[in-house]
Amino acid sequence: MNFITRVKLFNNKLFVTLSICLFYSSMLYAQSYHAINGSPFAGITSMYVNPASPVNSFYKWDVSLIGLQFKTDQNTGFVRNLPITQINENNLNDTTVFPYSGLFSRHYQGIIDGQGLSFRYRIKDKTSIGFSFRGRTYNEFKTNDIFISEYTKSTVNGFLNQNLPGHTLDGFAMHSGSMETNLNISQVLIENSTAKLSVGANIGFSKALSGGYFGVRNLQYQKLVNPSNNREYFQALNNGGTLSYLYSNNLSYFDTVPVNSTTVREFYKNSYSSLNFSIGVEYMIVDETVEANINNLNYSWKFGASIMDIGTLKYDYIRGSATNRIPNASLVDTSLVTKFSNVNSLVQFRDSVSPMFNNTDSLKGSFTISAPTRIVASVDRNFGGGFFANFQASINIFSSNSTSSINARELNLFTLTPRWETQGFGFYLPMQYNVQRSFWMGAAVKIGPLLLGVHDLGVLGWFKGYYRQPFNSGGYVMLNIYPYKNKYNDNSIKCNVL
Repeated sequence: MNFITRVKLFNNKLFVTLSICLFYSSMLYAQSYHAINGSPFAGITSMYVNPASPVNSFYKWDVSLIGLQFKTDQNTGFVRNLPITQINENNLNDTTVFPYSGLFSRHYQGIIDGQGLSFRYRIKDKTSIGFSFRGRTYNEFKTNDIFISEYTKSTVNGFLNQNLPGHTLDGFAMHSGSMETNLNISQVLIENSTAKLSVGANIGFSKALSGGYFGVRNLQYQKLVNPSNNREYFQALNNGGTLSYLYSNNLSYFDTVPVNSTTVREFYKNSYSSLNFSIGVEYMIVDETVEANINNLNYSWKFGASIMDIGTLKYDYIRGSATNRIPNASLVDTSLVTKFSNVNSLVQFRDSVSPMFNNTDSLKGSFTISAPTRIVASVDRNFGGGFFANFQASINIFSSNSTSSINARELNLFTLTPRWETQGFGFYLPMQYNVQRSFWMGAAVKIGPLLLGVHDLGVLGWFKGYYRQPFNSGGYVMLNIYPYKNKYNDNSIKCNVL
């Protein structure tokens, strides 16, 4: 059997598990509605990019009924003949998964976040207060350079054989999921006829719902020949390689109780709580040739800077979590399949793998996963006539390659968004270069309170069953309610018509 895999999705436990996780996450708001970066019409959503922005919203108040965003970036493989619009068991027989061929580092990074019933209110044009309820999940894996092709045999022996000589296995996978309640306060500090300076802060109360990590570090192997039967096999080198595996104990809660509204509430109640913080500053400039007083729409330049998501999420280790150090001579490819064929829990996994290492450290107590702390800087230019352009840079503080901590990271890096928008309509063309070195060309449209967008137009290929479907990109939807204002240069609300 080669590495091309024909997948019957409805009979695949992994597919069912992932579907449940995606559905759970989708019920949960986002930092990546790139269409409205810097927009004076963004309202409450601007607090997730810069906590100082909400007070500079064009509207006195707004309510976000729902927001959902997801995005993925991966270079591992692609799917062909997956009819997304008509999935059923009968038309999946020809669905096939192909790996991307070559020697390079493999990665996957996926983020899902959502919001429900969030609102903001500006008090006397100088102070704004807002509340938001959201949930989000961060998922990532990364390997060192490994070789895979569609002709690689889908066995441990076949994979190891194509990654000789002297190859080192190194990589990790992580997951973090949480729900949050956020309070935003933003305040105008200085205002005159040509400029306005505002500051703001978010205080978030988080519940750590799920977390996990799997890591392989510096695991090397060699090819040997069994003299009794002249067959080749692979053996790990005892040069200090490590294997770590853990996930949060609260996920075991549903192993013994049925999933219903009562048990979900108990699960939420018994998850660890924590605080996170964000701070920001925003500076608006009005051209001196503009006769009107400065307001939230007639600026010529707007500059922003913020530090977002300062904090961590805390979890208890589940029983069986461990770190194995220094492999011994019993770690060979021929024993892996038989040892793991009947593994159904992390305890069984630990008990199966530990004899292959010289040292095993059982992990007890609690562990933390850092929030996606980052520095965000932006420049917004108003050309007049409803035309704007925004540039945003988002720099992750923590590295995903850390061996001493588990870190969640944002996918954003550099985004340039030209846009045309008014109170009721908008058209946006966000262009992104993300942390995985992918360039995306997206598009979005605003019609009244509804915003719809995609991170990359290549997402349209997902719906072509015969097409090469890499499942990169993503999309977003948001529904906001706000008061309609009759005059651009008037900060007061003339009427409250939706």
